[in-house]
Amino acid sequence: MTTIALKKTIATVAILAMTKFAFSQTNVFPASGNVGIGTANPQYPLEVNGAFMAGSNGNKFFYNGAADVIFQYAGRGSGGRAMVHGPGNTLALNFGGDFSGGLILGNEVFVSNDGGLRIPDGKAFKASYFETNDYSTMTFMSRAWQTVQGANGKAFSFMTHNNQGGGGQEMMSIYYGESGKIVMGHNGGNVLIGKESQSNPAYKLDINGKVRANEIVVNTSGADFVFEPNYQLKPLSEIESFVRQHKHLPGISTAAEMQKEGVGISELQTQLLQKVEELTLHLIRQEKEIKQLKKQLKKK
Repeated sequence: MTTIALKKTIATVAILAMTKFAFSQTNVFPASGNVGIGTANPQYPLEVNGAFMAGSNGNKFFYNGAADVIFQYAGRGSGGRAMVHGPGNTLALNFGGDFSGGLILGNEVFVSNDGGLRIPDGKAFKASYFETNDYSTMTFMSRAWQTVQGANGKAFSFMTHNNQGGGGQEMMSIYYGESGKIVMGHNGGNVLIGKESQSNPAYKLDINGKVRANEIVVNTSGADFVFEPNYQLKPLSEIESFVRQHKHLPGISTAAEMQKEGVGISELQTQLLQKVEELTLHLIRQEKEIKQLKKQLKKK
């Protein structure tokens, strides 16, 4: 072997030795035990120090070597993947449009840009409620009742108006069992208590049951018109004839009408006040007549 050939052989062996040494510093492929890629001291059956990708037929699992772990579905197109440890220590689930929308769980909750559950800058301390530090809006697209139900039955329900389908009503119902309920927003803003429907929607408040209050103030016009000079006061004889025939005072509804239609407090108060004022005028007139008769008797 010539000197030149010997030098070439030594150089080749040296290069191979250095290559093996360098390769062995980052990858470990033992016959048995842990396999290391990018690490010479693997602690698991397969340990990769750096970015990697695994999968087949388009279904992939890859790690970018920084902070993201991504699962990709074969037919995802531009979406259909999940990213673990997104920005701000979050879990992001995406079903279209990559990560411009999707579902992010962690420091904030966000579901798709097209409408969903978003609580920007909010904090959820308990599983039983949501909390936000700003004004928030919740949108329901269903035209049916939306119900919050407890363990023993319905507690709170509401129905929203769907402009797209033109159906539904803007209503809210609060339950206390099946019999005690409050319906708000019925028939254009009416409030129903103890009932679900009303025969006459003219009543803004419709209650099926008794009402108790410390004080009720009713706006009414009064009956001062009785004291006007041109007011025609009916003679008592005419009133007597009407009462004998109809069994109620003129201008006052019958008992049957009151039971069927109810009584307007303001209207009835005005009618009763009118009768009291008419009676007062009759008493004043009678007092004058009595005084006149007394004078006539004294003259005799």
